[in-house]
Amino acid sequence: MKNDILKSALEVTNTVILSGDSSTNLLFKNAGFRKVEIFKTNLNRALVHITSDTCDLLVLEEIFGDEPTAPIIRGIREGKIGDNIFLPVISLVSSNDEKAITAGIEAGADDVVVKPLSVNIINSRIGGLLKRKMQYVVTPEYIGPARHPDERTGALKDRLIDVPNIMRA
Repeated sequence: MKNDILKSALEVTNTVILSGDSSTNLLFKNAGFRKVEIFKTNLNRALVHITSDTCDLLVLEEIFGDEPTAPIIRGIREGKIGDNIFLPVISLVSSNDEKAITAGIEAGADDVVVKPLSVNIINSRIGGLLKRKMQYVVTPEYIGPARHPDERTGALKDRLIDVPNIMRA
């Protein structure tokens, strides 16, 4: 049953990938993603797809071209890029660099995955997104997934928003 739900999600999810790494792109296709738009360059063209109503999932490297992608994630969360501030975003980092991981998390990525990737890692992370009840925190400093246990978010209860899980839908 679990694999059927994951397989169905991968077949219908419109995914945009920003990565110049051919192996990353190939891995997502091998993991079962069927509706994939891959951008190796040309951020402006990629942004057109990201801001369309048909983008269900964004996967991006920590650096695209020569630019960091944290501002793209932050722009999505703040409503400056597209209309869906709750778009699921997975940030890929090339090393176990704490600074790069923190940048993705603080920008509002739903998940940060350290490369190298495998089909099992991809499916595990997507499975996690499918199962997760999505709650976002909205403050002047941060818009993104609620990452803290209930006892730490208690003070922010009035700033939590239940978000429909479009990956599961």
